[in-house]
Amino acid sequence: MHAHLVLAPRARILVVKLGGLGDVLLALPALRALRAAYPGAQIDLLVAAPAAELVRDSPYLDRVLELTQTPFDSLRGVLLAPRRLAALWRVWRQLRGARYDAVLLLRHLTLPLGRLKYRFLLAATRPALRVGLDNGHGTWLDVCVPDHGFGALHEAAYALAVVRAITPALPSTVGAPTLADLGWADGPAASDRPAPPRLAPRLAPRLAPRLAPRIALHPGSGGYSLARRWPVSRYVALANALHHEFGAHIALLGGAEDQDVVTACRDALAQPEWVEPARGPRALRAFARELADFDLFIGNDAFPMHLAAAAGTPVIAIFGLSNHRAWHPLARDAATPALVVRRDLPCSPCFYVGHHLGTPQGCAARSCLTELDIAPVMTQVRRVLRRSGAAHRPLPSSTP
Repeated sequence: MHAHLVLAPRARILVVKLGGLGDVLLALPALRALRAAYPGAQIDLLVAAPAAELVRDSPYLDRVLELTQTPFDSLRGVLLAPRRLAALWRVWRQLRGARYDAVLLLRHLTLPLGRLKYRFLLAATRPALRVGLDNGHGTWLDVCVPDHGFGALHEAAYALAVVRAITPALPSTVGAPTLADLGWADGPAASDRPAPPRLAPRLAPRLAPRLAPRIALHPGSGGYSLARRWPVSRYVALANALHHEFGAHIALLGGAEDQDVVTACRDALAQPEWVEPARGPRALRAFARELADFDLFIGNDAFPMHLAAAAGTPVIAIFGLSNHRAWHPLARDAATPALVVRRDLPCSPCFYVGHHLGTPQGCAARSCLTELDIAPVMTQVRRVLRRSGAAHRPLPSSTP
């Protein structure tokens, strides 16, 4: 890797982070560091269209540019999507006219079609400097940041490593994303939900005997890699155990692509009074406020897990085939832990391993998830609720 380079104070910088909402959220600490190093620079971010809503108000960005990824998802998509290609041509012209001094590519060069996409985009910008991760396929970059494979560093740390290539004296540790990074620092909105309020830490020990903790469960996984889902039967058993032991009120959360498992959980629970009514689709900012109002979030490897952690809610993340070292949630502070529960099998993870995509749908057995019981999750729940004082009933003196 080249020695650190320093750009002009008012440099024009484009950051490219095409990926899911969780991927973009984990890039925020790197954007925070970039803005701190270049307060007078123009910093633009190119994201996939769904992520634009997430970062549009970020104080670190001057512009958010959107790109529809579909034409590049497959060769068929490239050849048979003329309208989307026309939109891509408009983005090309926009990038070409910006005259960027540097482009920072915060993506792994994993798949051949993806590498073609990024070469195409960086060719459009004609920057003076192209910086990105190199796994052996980045010879066309001007500054190559070593890519040691998925999980060798957390994805947030990889993004910071790319920024560090043009920024001297960056800290070696990676901070966690926060809602302030998104420009959403106005805190949780007042809620009209007919459910017990979240316990303030200073009041929790005194009020705990009278108030039940509110716990969010996310049994979905978004639209990509449905195999990341812990079985519905486990979420049902977990919800019953949480209510039995802590008197917990449960909210089942999910996006449009998760409604099948959310509905299955509700039907299996027979919709008791301690399961909160379903809420319809909401904007990301409203969803973040909702997450901030829970005492605990438990869910699969997916975007809501990362957003809950950014909102300052304790998180217990359930990982199976996906790479927990690369994508585990980042705790905002010691008072809001972000924990991972998984089975440590020789074959796990099998999704995003080394420099390869691996198996997004896992194996037929999916033993990493189907054989994961609720006991280790409940152990972590007890520890989190004991720490926060949000337990409704006395906790056992020992945990299994």
